[in-house]
Amino acid sequence: MKYENPRVDSSGNKHWTNEKGETHRDNDLPAVEYADGYKEWWINGDCYRENGLPAIEYANGDKAWYDENGVMLRWDEWINHYEKTIIKS
Repeated sequence: MKYENPRVDSSGNKHWTNEKGETHRDNDLPAVEYADGYKEWWINGDCYRENGLPAIEYANGDKAWYDENGVMLRWDEWINHYEKTIIKS
């Protein structure tokens, strides 16, 4: 199978992967982009975005945060996690 990035479907949605086939994109760029504006950030197969930024941005402007293990967090959980693991390290 030929390794291509991004894969683009018939609706114009884009999906990037690493060499292992895991959803992934470097340089704080979204690994999944839908034509309607929905975006997801992934690192080596985990839905996650560094530096406290949301890992998902919905087309309507809503946002979702995930930890480095791909676990979705509520906003208050994310702030607590960010302060303990990122700011203090």
